[in-house]
Amino acid sequence: MTHQKFKGENLKHVSQAHPFLCILTMPMRRVKKAILAMAGAVALYQAGYRILNIFSRNDRIIVSCIGDSITSYGCASADNMTYVAQLQQILGEDKYSVSNFGKSGFTMLKNGYCTSNANDCKLGCSYWNSDMWQGALKSNPDVVTIMLGTNDAKGCNWYGPPNGSPSGLGVEFRSAFLYMVSIIKSLSSKPKVYLMIPPPLVNPPDHPDNPPPFDMRRHVINAIFLDLVPSIALETGADGVIDIWTALGGEEGYENKEMTCDGCHPKDKAMTIIAQSIADAIIMAKQEEGMGISVDGSTMAAAE
Repeated sequence: MTHQKFKGENLKHVSQAHPFLCILTMPMRRVKKAILAMAGAVALYQAGYRILNIFSRNDRIIVSCIGDSITSYGCASADNMTYVAQLQQILGEDKYSVSNFGKSGFTMLKNGYCTSNANDCKLGCSYWNSDMWQGALKSNPDVVTIMLGTNDAKGCNWYGPPNGSPSGLGVEFRSAFLYMVSIIKSLSSKPKVYLMIPPPLVNPPDHPDNPPPFDMRRHVINAIFLDLVPSIALETGADGVIDIWTALGGEEGYENKEMTCDGCHPKDKAMTIIAQSIADAIIMAKQEEGMGISVDGSTMAAAE
């Protein structure tokens, strides 16, 4: 910071030791200029410190993936082929830490049933009561993705008591989803939140004459969710919707032996598409953050 010489007194050394005394001895017009200059310097310092702190921090950007069996493993051929593991590979381990908080069979519904068929409905499969939910909340995330709903689409859940009335409208599903997003957005880490439309539901490719597995309903996943998830994102102020359903080609594209093992769970090829879709959303958001000013005055891409 440069110091001016004023008539009758050289205030350079005084200003270094006693900046406020310096202001008191100046003519009024110069007091105003000095105050404005100091305020600008403080603001620049604070902005520079904040941005430098973001870019020079040693910790990585934390991405927490909330979901069900499609997230936890699906039909991946190996641990490193889940979409969460592939997302880590795409984003890079030096800058990102991606964690898998998928819980197989669990629902967004707070009273979701565990069921594999219409005659086997019992309580106990709500993501809200899972260890993974608690883990996600404690992960101090910068980015959170949510892909729940496939198990909610089972007949016992979507059209049964857990989902409220009128039946089939997803009253309780919507309410639970809204609440989950609000909780995540209130975390101290202030994460970006992305809602994901789940993969399509189709007949098993190896047995096309069989219905979709686990009493899941095609209409819920292939029609209702396409409008419901974006409307929830809009209402909650979520940071975006990642449309996995469309990325996988919809029903026609997903009814393929290379994409799914059973009509629900994705195989490696589909997992890659899911991972890339999420990575694209995160990278695009990072780029849209714009440019920041570092402490030394240079510019750098802002990221969170």
